[in-house]
Amino acid sequence: SSSATPDLAELAAPGFADRAAVRISGGRYRLANGTEAQLPEDSALYGFEGLIVLNLSTSSGAFPIIRCAAPSSREKLREIFSDQLVWRKNTGFNPEKKQIFCRRELRLGSITFESANTTPDAEDALPVLLSEAAKRQLQLPPENQKSAILLKAKTAYAVSCGEPDLPDWNDPVVWQAFLAENIPLYHPECRSFADLEKIPYFELISNVLGINQVRELNRLYPDNFTTSGGRKHPIDYHGEQPTVSLRLQELYGVDVHPTVGSRRIPLRLELLSPALRPVQISCDLPGFWRSSWEAVRKEMRGRYPKHNWPEHPEDEPAQTPKTKFNQKNT
Repeated sequence: SSSATPDLAELAAPGFADRAAVRISGGRYRLANGTEAQLPEDSALYGFEGLIVLNLSTSSGAFPIIRCAAPSSREKLREIFSDQLVWRKNTGFNPEKKQIFCRRELRLGSITFESANTTPDAEDALPVLLSEAAKRQLQLPPENQKSAILLKAKTAYAVSCGEPDLPDWNDPVVWQAFLAENIPLYHPECRSFADLEKIPYFELISNVLGINQVRELNRLYPDNFTTSGGRKHPIDYHGEQPTVSLRLQELYGVDVHPTVGSRRIPLRLELLSPALRPVQISCDLPGFWRSSWEAVRKEMRGRYPKHNWPEHPEDEPAQTPKTKFNQKNT
C-alpha cells in the first residue's frame, strides 16, 4: 500500500469524512461509514491510530484492503472533523444487571472519540427495556400478581370469543404498545426488570378497561366456578378453553354443563379422584354421567371403597369436605 504525507489528511478531509478510520487492533480499522478494513501485511501504515482511507479494494478475506491512506491520529482526526462531531446517547441493556444503561458518546459516524456513562432518558429506556423483556420472555404481569394475570388472561380470552370493545392482548405487539403507553403513568423512571415487576398491573389494566367493562367481564367470565356446596375453584383462562379442576364428587347433582361468556362456552372440567388425581376431562357433564360414568364408577369403587359412588350422580347432592367428603352418605 502507499501512504501520503500527513498534510494530505487535512487536504482530503472535506471530501473524505466518511473515510476517516481508527485502529481497532493490529492492522484492522473501523471507518466512519461503518466499514471495517484491513491493511496489507507489508503496509508502512502499521501503527498509526488514525487514517483517512483514500482507496479500498475487495479481497478474498473477511475485510476489504486499504490500498492508499493518509496517516493520522485519533486526536488529529478529532481536530480535523471537529465541526462534524455529534454528541449522541447510546441506550442499551445490561443482561447481567437486567437494567438499561446509557453512554453519552462524541461520534463521527461509527467512530467514537469520547464516551461516558449517563442517566438514560425515560422515553428512550422503556422501549428498549420492554423489547428485552419480551426477548427474555419476562412474565408481565409478574408471577406474584395473580389477580392481574387473571384479568389479562380473561380479557385476552374474551377477545378470542368475539366479545366487543376489548383490546386484543393476544397480539404481543398490541400488549407491548399498551405497556409502553401506560407504564409511565405509574413509574416514569422505569429502567430495569425490577422496576417493571413493581408496576401495579391490576390497577393499570383495570383503569384502562374502565369499571363498567371490568364488571361486565367478571360477570361473563368469572374468576371461579362455585359448586352447589359453595366451594370456589379457580378458572384458568390461559388455554384454548377455560379450565377448572375439582373432585368429581363435588359435581354430583349437576346435570347442566357450566359455561362462561355470552356465547356460553363450556368449561373444560378436569375431574379428579378423592386423592386429586386426574380421572376424566369433560366438556359435556350430562353426557359423561350417562356414558363414561359407569366405567369410572366401577374403578372408583375399587380404589376408594369408603366413598359414595352412586349410579345416578346427577340426582345426588354434591359432596364437599364439609359434608363428610371421605365417607359414604348414610
